[in-house]
Amino acid sequence: KRMSSQLNKNIIFTLAYFSAMHYPLTLFELWRNLLQTNNGREKYSFREVKNAIVDKKILSKVKQKNGMLFLKGDEKLVKERSIAHKLSITKLKRLKAWAKIFGLVPYVRGVFLTGTLSMKNAKLNSDWDVLMVLSKGRIWLGRFFLAITLQLIGKRRHGKKVKERFCLNHYITDNGLILEEHNEFSANFVSTSIPILGGKIYKKFLQMNEFWIQGIKTNYIKEEISKDNVESLERVGIKKRIQEVTEKILEKTGIAKTANDFVRRVMVKKIKQNPKTYWKNADIRYSETALIFLPKPHRITILEKTKRRLADLK
Repeated sequence: KRMSSQLNKNIIFTLAYFSAMHYPLTLFELWRNLLQTNNGREKYSFREVKNAIVDKKILSKVKQKNGMLFLKGDEKLVKERSIAHKLSITKLKRLKAWAKIFGLVPYVRGVFLTGTLSMKNAKLNSDWDVLMVLSKGRIWLGRFFLAITLQLIGKRRHGKKVKERFCLNHYITDNGLILEEHNEFSANFVSTSIPILGGKIYKKFLQMNEFWIQGIKTNYIKEEISKDNVESLERVGIKKRIQEVTEKILEKTGIAKTANDFVRRVMVKKIKQNPKTYWKNADIRYSETALIFLPKPHRITILEKTKRRLADLK
């Protein structure tokens, strides 16, 4: 007979982790997002999870309301999620309208929505977190073009200008799709992401990260994207043509390489001179396949909140 103590630990930890994100879970979501606490890869069936939440040891800590599961004392999160869901639907429509501009920007190969909005858990004044996939060898130049474009249309997050602006703090290249960090946060980052542009590259992104995610979320299965949806997310028509012609000119004239090298030198110098780069726990990484600018990584905050929530239960 399978030992239930580990499953119980996983359930409590998972609910505590999502509690830190103000996100109660349905039974199906709990099963699909079940986090491991012992570095194992053992899968649990939906029935096993369903039976476990009515176990006496679990019942004293886990409550249910309106089809949502949450830890004792977190009842308010049910209403919060309902409000956030409705707000997120509206925000998602606005984001998609603005995101069409990315199809014109040179060297952009994919745009994946992440964070609270991708989980449909956004707040009124939240920004739009996106993972940008850029062409190999052109990560610096691609980032420069993105920053300029969003600055011109007034949709780049900076300073106190946050609400419904794109937060450009994570870039990878199409030859560096496997994330470097393998933890609960990055597993959730990938598994809750939504493709906005680049359906084919998104499918490859999920496929290449699937194995390590299953070591953290053992019930995780990458979502299949229909062929029609993939095609709708690709660069098409005049936008694709403009992007291709621009890139061709930049490459053939040698401007692309020169500009990429110049932008790299300027940006690396700027990064090294920024005091935030040296903050405690700051996640600042820069290479030819990934650029990450997180002075205050959410993963640290969420894990700390999770630990406090678990301590409260004891």
